[in-house]
Amino acid sequence: MVNKIFSAIMLSLLQISMFTLAVSIKPVTASRTIYIQADGSIDPPTAPISTVDNITYTFVGDIINETIVVKRHSVVVNGEDHILRGAGTGYGFHLFSNNVTVRNTRIVGFDCGILCDVDFGGESRIIGNTISGNGIAIWMNSMDSTVDIINNTIRKNDHVGIYLESWCGCWGGRIVGNLVADNREGIWLQEVTCVLRNNILRNNGLDVAGSYIDHFLQDIDASNTIDGKPICYWRNKENKTVPLNAAYVALVNCKKIIVENLTLTGNGQGIVLAGTTDSTVRNLNIAHNSQGIVLIESSHNRIYANNITNCSRPLVDFFGANNMIYHNNFIHNYYSPWISFSQDLLDGGYPFGGNYWSDYNGTDLYCGAHQNLNGSDGIGETPYIIEELGGETYYMDRYPLMETWTPSWEPIPPLLTGDINYDGKVDIYDIVYMASIYGCKEGDLDWNPFADLAPQWGVINIYDLVTCTYHYGETYP
Repeated sequence: MVNKIFSAIMLSLLQISMFTLAVSIKPVTASRTIYIQADGSIDPPTAPISTVDNITYTFVGDIINETIVVKRHSVVVNGEDHILRGAGTGYGFHLFSNNVTVRNTRIVGFDCGILCDVDFGGESRIIGNTISGNGIAIWMNSMDSTVDIINNTIRKNDHVGIYLESWCGCWGGRIVGNLVADNREGIWLQEVTCVLRNNILRNNGLDVAGSYIDHFLQDIDASNTIDGKPICYWRNKENKTVPLNAAYVALVNCKKIIVENLTLTGNGQGIVLAGTTDSTVRNLNIAHNSQGIVLIESSHNRIYANNITNCSRPLVDFFGANNMIYHNNFIHNYYSPWISFSQDLLDGGYPFGGNYWSDYNGTDLYCGAHQNLNGSDGIGETPYIIEELGGETYYMDRYPLMETWTPSWEPIPPLLTGDINYDGKVDIYDIVYMASIYGCKEGDLDWNPFADLAPQWGVINIYDLVTCTYHYGETYP
């Protein structure tokens, strides 16, 4: 029951953080309806559709201001390149039955061009159609059913080109060889897993949404492109660097991946890490996505020096553990980050600092780990607070930056040798902290250069611990 509630909450929040889907699909059809009945008959019989075997149904002319409802199983509806045109409401095709194929039809002017409304093992195939000028072109709104969407041209729909959703996180089908262009969103997969091959997306992007790793087990390869650049959707990869021309990045069950120096824009997510560990995400420009950075059950990653701007929700983090997220610039995003059941750090500690948040309104009059010493240090006195749903749990950036982070920004070193936590004195807390990172080397996740007090440089060893102990008890004047 808890998982169902959580999934419902997650879905609603993800939908809020996506580009607002302004369409309201009405529970009515167009002005008239043509039925392909369960017994194979066509109602009304005067409709411009013919069949000789009650299996293949063929348009014999254009169909205007009518919805086609298919109730018969195992049929093919062939538009023969005729137009099915609506008046701006309802559905073009409404599929209620199993094993239905819709092909070679030009579908224009509906709230939804093709609605697949088949549950529990239903199958649909949508092949070789041209679908434009609708709200949503193709919508699978079903539980435990699949749809194959192959070789269609899907252009200039007001909201979404291909939208597949399921509340049970099931197999969704194959999306192959489609041109998806100039829609508000291109392909949106909501808690379904699919195979994507050879799809061309232009002036719209990809959106893969969910709340658990299973929702991200897509089979998407680099034959799919967005504005001529490949989609990088990696599963079970290790010790690799993402190509510099990637248009969309998702790392699922990966380890030790480097993602750097990319511009990721116009998708549902800037970057997704699901079940991914020990990886580095840095120097990315993430802009105009529904979510900027998405972490799902990922741990021990470093995410720093990125610009996340003009996204609906800049950060989504579920079940994260020991990820470090610091020195990022979160600028002019529409909603606050959404973090839940996470043990991640939203800063690099003091004096490294955290992130820059354009909606932070703190002051900088003091310095030190407790921000109680005179003198500004570029870090706000009060944390940046992120509130979980219901106000019960807070996540925070303890040391928010007052100005945008740039590579020239340097932390202020301690004024006392051995004052590793920068609280104005060298005490047992500094000794314990140094012991906790004993053996850490430069480049490690827990590396702190202010604990590297003596040669051999680049590693925290016994000489650093002895040096810290030597200064034990010293305080600021």
